[in-house]
Amino acid sequence: MNKTSALYYKDAYLNQVDTQISYVCRDESGLPYCLLNETVFYPQGGGQLGDRGYLMLPTAHTSPQKVKVATTKRKGDEIRHYLDIDDSEFSYLQELASQNVTAILDWSRRYHQMRIHSAVHLIHCVLEEVSEHSIPHPVRSPLSDDNGENHYNLLLDDIDANVLNMVTIKLNAFCTTGHEIHTESDAERRNGFRLWKCGKWVIPCGGTHIKNTRETGTIFSTLKVKKNMTRITLWLTDESG
Repeated sequence: MNKTSALYYKDAYLNQVDTQISYVCRDESGLPYCLLNETVFYPQGGGQLGDRGYLMLPTAHTSPQKVKVATTKRKGDEIRHYLDIDDSEFSYLQELASQNVTAILDWSRRYHQMRIHSAVHLIHCVLEEVSEHSIPHPVRSPLSDDNGENHYNLLLDDIDANVLNMVTIKLNAFCTTGHEIHTESDAERRNGFRLWKCGKWVIPCGGTHIKNTRETGTIFSTLKVKKNMTRITLWLTDESG
């Protein structure tokens, strides 16, 4: 079985691809999924949600059949596209191995993930700059359809709501001026890791990101401290540019 070519590492803005189904199966829980020769769908990982979208399949009719991709996950070397299908559709898909299909992302959802993913990195960098000392990277940075979070497994004693507000104002000013963001390709990987870069800032990350800070839109933030955990939550305006 050929390994799926992950096109999102070559171009995170590619939102559809004409490809072939290489394999259709059920996972350990009986959920149906397929593998594609190439994919634009990013699998869940590193806090980023697995992509959704759909496949356009050939049929005997004049228009192709649309099959929903409910989520995308990685299992070993496999990029699994989990499908919202019934048993008859599952059987039909098994007959389509090596057939041409078009894989199409839910682009608005993915683009929000790219914007909020870069934002959680950026606020960490500006937080260090305002604090004038290094801060351990978040232990988790989960992203949702609504927001993004940085979870720090420590109390940030010099960070309170007022300081975070100042950090967020500085971050929005930085983003508005427009700074390029670079994420490394396969050829640039170091020691198995891809790096996210914006100016002098460098963070290990294998997710998908925007190309320029202007694309974030306006960033808002809140702070929550509980026991020995500090959580910063971010959300964005819909507008970006």
